[in-house]
Parts: sequence; C-alpha cells; structure tokens
Amino acid sequence: MIRFKLIIYTDGCCFPVPNSAGTGGYAAVLRYGESTKEIVGGFLMTNAPRMELYGALTALEALKRPCHVIIRSDSKYLVNMFGQGWARKWKAQGWYLDPRATVPQLAKNVDLVSRLLNMIDSHFSVRFEWVRGHNGDPDNERCDKLAQQGAEEAYEPDPGYQPRQEESDG
Repeated sequence: MIRFKLIIYTDGCCFPVPNSAGTGGYAAVLRYGESTKEIVGGFLMTNAPRMELYGALTALEALKRPCHVIIRSDSKYLVNMFGQGWARKWKAQGWYLDPRATVPQLAKNVDLVSRLLNMIDSHFSVRFEWVRGHNGDPDNERCDKLAQQGAEEAYEPDPGYQPRQEESDG
C-alpha cells in the first residue's frame, strides 16, 4: 500500500551544447516533510535530454518503498515524455515515433525511458509537473547547481549514449 508523498525536483545539463555530445550532469532533490536527500552524477559523453532522464531515474531508484511521487522539472522533454504519455505510446509502437511513416524513426534514449517506465509501473504513483527554470524556485535552483556540479565531476562516458549521425560524421 502506498502511504506517503514525496516531492522530487530534477535537472540535467550538458556543456558545451545542450543537445550535442558533451559533458553532462544530473541531479535530484528529494523532499519528504522536513527530510531532504540530494543525488548528483554526470558523464563525459552524453547530452542534455539524457541527463534530464537520469535525474528522474536515479531519484526513483533511490526510493526504498512505494510512494506517491511528484516529479518537478524544468524540462518539457521529461515532463511531456511521461505526463503526456509519449513514452507509453512509443513503447506500444515498438519504440517507433510513428511506425506508419515512410521511414519510421526510433525514439531516442529508449534505454533510459524504458527503465523509467518500469520503475513507474512497478513501484510508484508518479505525477510529472513542469516548473519554469531560473525563476526563483529554491529546489529547482539547487538542482541546477547540483547538475552543473555533476558535469564538473564527471569522469566516465555515458554507457548508453549514441551520437547522432551528424555528430559522428565529423
């Protein structure tokens, strides 16, 4: 039985360019009443969307028992992926964005998206909420700083990162 509610703020970043290969960081601030836990990490070869996903994934993986969770993020990519049902639709379509397209395209970051869906489905009642970034929300601002710290301390490449074609062509 799910008994308590947890608020999780997440963030991800990537330098030098957010949607290209670079050094990235992710963070989560978990709040339950007066208790707070912070999670920080990063990778050398990754991108910002993956870091946003890692922030939410590592937060859920850190939970010891099922609970009601609200994940607040300034990433519309993350919030819409799960809040608007994109991930479930892609999974039902074999991870294709539109299987009826002339040239069907696979969804990106399936490794992380599928892990997050599994966490949500097997353990949690999760709601995603978008918050405006850099707008004075203390926990969102803290996550931003922690994600940057994660990028600065990164020392391993992201094991699931796959460069886009234009990045690998040189």
